[in-house]
Amino acid sequence: MTNEDLEFFKEKFGGDLSKGMGISYNSFACEEAMLIAGCLETEERIIAFSKKDWNEQKKEVRLLSEDHSGGTFNMSIRLAIMYLPMLKANKRDDKIEIIIKED
Repeated sequence: MTNEDLEFFKEKFGGDLSKGMGISYNSFACEEAMLIAGCLETEERIIAFSKKDWNEQKKEVRLLSEDHSGGTFNMSIRLAIMYLPMLKANKRDDKIEIIIKED
């Protein structure tokens, strides 16, 4: 997770990832959200994914952790949808960096 990603998620937790269920729980949900968003890339696909059974979910997001409770999974889904604009910005920045290095 980059510093920008960390700041993005901190903002979603009111500036403090240790709120609510605690930093380990919240950080895990954020990391999984980034994974889900990166694999599925659209809100529609994330919502459809969330409704599938576990075996189908693992086929779509192969690195999805088996350590989820229902709560962390649902939080990760919500955070993944929120993270989509950040994901797009990161991809854009990566492309710009590649173009700059080619010149």
